[in-house]
Amino acid sequence: LQRNNGARDERNRTDFDFSDREKLLTVFLGAARAFGIPVWFATLPHRQLYEGDYVRRAYPERTHFDEEIALRRRMNAGTRRFALVNGCQLFDLEIELMGNDRLFYDMFHMNASAADVVVQKVVEAGILELVGAELARSSEG
Repeated sequence: LQRNNGARDERNRTDFDFSDREKLLTVFLGAARAFGIPVWFATLPHRQLYEGDYVRRAYPERTHFDEEIALRRRMNAGTRRFALVNGCQLFDLEIELMGNDRLFYDMFHMNASAADVVVQKVVEAGILELVGAELARSSEG
């Protein structure tokens, strides 16, 4: 508490490795399946356009912005791949909200108006049907 925290990401690695993240997703999915808990994955929506006051202040150099976008896209690609390989439902919010940068305070924290948009996209993707099917299945057992 008495010291100044440094930057969260010193970018000491030349490339990012998502294998540990996949292992964590495997653990979560295994635990959920062992206990009969339905799991649905979602990609992380994020700002993707290099425009606006926030972006110009936070990323004076376009290359740093592009690197962060590429990193988030790789992470989301891993989530998509994991969901597909494991037969899990995926809500692809990265794709669904692509270009809607007005929904973000910064790179990925959404503002108040984003909640309605996200809920609408998840409803359109079938969350109500999935929940209904899970409730019906659990009431049978």
